Amino acid sequence: MHLNILLAVMAVIAASAQEVPAMAVIAASAQEVPAAACETSCGNVSITYPFGSGEGCYYSSDFLVTCNRSSGEPIPFFGPSSGNVVISDMSTNTSEMEIMGLVAYDCYNISGPAERNQPWLSLRDFRISSKNKFVAIGCDTYAYFSGRIGNDSGIGSGCVAMCGENSVVINGSCSGVGCCEVAVPEGMNYREVFLNSFNNHSTILDLNPCSYGFFVAQGKFNFSATNLHDFKSDRMPMLLDWAIGNLTCDKAKDMENFLCKGNSVCDQSYTGPGYRCRCLEGYEGNPYVAGNCTNINECERGNHDCEDDDKCVDIEGSFRCTCPKGYSGDGTKDGTGCRADESTVIKIVAGVSTSKALSFDGPEEERSLAMYFLNSLKLGRLFNVLDERLQLDDVPSEIMQVSRVAERCLRVNGDERPSMKEVAIELQGILASMVRKHPWVQSSPNEDEDGYLLKELSNNNFESINGVHASNVSSSTFDSMSKQTMLPIPSGR
Repeated sequence: MHLNILLAVMAVIAASAQEVPAMAVIAASAQEVPAAACETSCGNVSITYPFGSGEGCYYSSDFLVTCNRSSGEPIPFFGPSSGNVVISDMSTNTSEMEIMGLVAYDCYNISGPAERNQPWLSLRDFRISSKNKFVAIGCDTYAYFSGRIGNDSGIGSGCVAMCGENSVVINGSCSGVGCCEVAVPEGMNYREVFLNSFNNHSTILDLNPCSYGFFVAQGKFNFSATNLHDFKSDRMPMLLDWAIGNLTCDKAKDMENFLCKGNSVCDQSYTGPGYRCRCLEGYEGNPYVAGNCTNINECERGNHDCEDDDKCVDIEGSFRCTCPKGYSGDGTKDGTGCRADESTVIKIVAGVSTSKALSFDGPEEERSLAMYFLNSLKLGRLFNVLDERLQLDDVPSEIMQVSRVAERCLRVNGDERPSMKEVAIELQGILASMVRKHPWVQSSPNEDEDGYLLKELSNNNFESINGVHASNVSSSTFDSMSKQTMLPIPSGR
């Protein structure tokens, strides 16, 4: 007896032990949002969470998408299979869904009214976007819509479209001749369209037997005079706004099923009902899926304001602009850019100066290389800082140009100093001028080759050489010219 009881207890324990893992698997699957096996598209429409077309794929029944394949081409419908709202596009970034709304029509023949359609649309948690407009087409037409915003059902507006056999109907114009339009208020969750005629279209039956009325997304309809007699569309694209639930950000953030997590935040600019998520600045992806908002590399895409692409450094969620060694600033096009430090300019000045400028035996104002150079340039005595071994009768124009660039770089006010790019462009121009005057170029019997060389100089991109930009001049030409002008600079000690 005791043995039977013991065996029964052991059997229960064993059975319980086998069920625990199964329960754990079920719980884990329920936490996957969305499930890995969920459909990601239906026809040409991408289905992204919180929307989904299968169990465990959508946030709530409000976001159910039914993919109908009965007609061959898959067609996504909003809501259960019994619904007739066709989805043409959806976006998690703008929290909008584009649907194909039914067109209302009111047609007549010689006997009078022939056929009409008076569609209505009722939404529970979604709203008709104010990015739509209400349009009516006809020559004997007054059209209006009634709507509801929350509990207020007294919403409505409309317009009148008239024309005759001799009226000038302008394509693209909906100002009242053959076509009219009005704005749509924000927040409607219900709308119904009504069409009426003044004279049963009897006076313009051959030109326009029917009136039409519909909601359409702005920019998705362009009126044509042919629409008066032959308007073939029975549906038009219109936008719906959507949000999660009916709680605001502040109230929803403490809920267990709150969706704005990771690099996703709740959009405080949206006032409800419900809440919306968006990726943080510098991130992109689906803000309703945890971990899906990933870093944007602005440097690779060129979405930055750095002076040069190679000075852009990507950082998590943003980027920063840098300056090469010897330059300072924010590195941006609209900011301070990159301006040469005084130490960098002294190196440029030293390239055309001698031991005189480096001597510390002179007056106080001449002991600083920069000050000595500026004084000499100001007094027109640039010869004082040029090496006597250059054996020059006059200061070459290229040296004067470089000296003027250096003078601007030495200005105390940083805003008056040229940017790194400006210095590089000016030095490139001076270098190109020197190449034109080089004896190899002047004595060349082949003018085409000379032109090609100069063209190559002007077309080359900039690259960094010891922190200062210069053109991609042929290394043999550049080295040869450098060797002809290079002189040792004695120590100033």
